[in-house]
Amino acid sequence: MKIFVIGASGRVGSQLVKDLRIAGHDVSGSYNYTPQPGLAHLDLHESVEANREKLRGYDVVYFAAGSSGDDLVQVDLYGSMKAMEIAKEVGVKRFVMISSAAVGAIFHDDWYQGPHGNYLSYNIVKYVADEWLQRNTGLAYTIVRPGVLVDGPATGKVTFAIHHRSYNSIADVALVAAKVLDHPQTIDRVIPMGEGSESIDSALAAVK
Repeated sequence: MKIFVIGASGRVGSQLVKDLRIAGHDVSGSYNYTPQPGLAHLDLHESVEANREKLRGYDVVYFAAGSSGDDLVQVDLYGSMKAMEIAKEVGVKRFVMISSAAVGAIFHDDWYQGPHGNYLSYNIVKYVADEWLQRNTGLAYTIVRPGVLVDGPATGKVTFAIHHRSYNSIADVALVAAKVLDHPQTIDRVIPMGEGSESIDSALAAVK
């Protein structure tokens, strides 16, 4: 498949590009701020019209971009909404969003303060973006909601049944995001993930 990764220069996005290419896909991607070799510039502050042609001709678009809390409304929220609109207009077949497990518990006090600070504003923004994707676009979607991101090697194991704060290596998050393409039953599904003992393929195969 021909795939475009928005945010391909980021921690999850860069690993995702590698995993998708290993799987045999034709993958391109973008950076927003700092130029990266082999990546196209896609400014999420620009209009739908300005960015439309950059996504034309792709089968799948991933949204793995983020502002690290510096520009939540314009990048993480409105930027993702504009990307969805473009994907819809140019006939992208599937849109995969990298979100946050905390979105599923937005009103739970435990999710307000994380190990690296206050995540409430980020989680609110991701909640609205996820809802927009599901309710307003008509796109075939998959939303991957990882736990707190940590560095480290892929374990190849996860759980999709989480009820409290959990953690995931960036490598595992990227691998789950790449492998959803091999599991058509993950279309129009939200996948909350945390550290676990089940293989990624088995967990994805069990998604209903």
